[in-house]
Amino acid sequence: MPLLNYLKSPHAGIRSRAAEVVSTVVQNNPKSQQQVLDNQGLEYLLFNFTKDKDITSRTKALGAISCMFLLQASSLSQGRDDETLTVNVLCISMVSTV
Repeated sequence: MPLLNYLKSPHAGIRSRAAEVVSTVVQNNPKSQQQVLDNQGLEYLLFNFTKDKDITSRTKALGAISCMFLLQASSLSQGRDDETLTVNVLCISMVSTV
């Protein structure tokens, strides 16, 4: 999935726009969600969300992560255990800060 390679770009603007496109592609689309999971897209998004120095890239990565799992419990259950734990922790932290 060539789009996911842009999540690793050295340019923050490209990373954030790639995450925005991923958000659109995976939202309410289990087939696309599975493709992103199968191609390490969630790992890239999690890395960008937790480690990116650019706040826009971090925000867009979080948006893409939420679109991956919002109202799609089947995708969450198909993720690896460490991915599931990480997403659950992120969701809990988001709810607790609202």
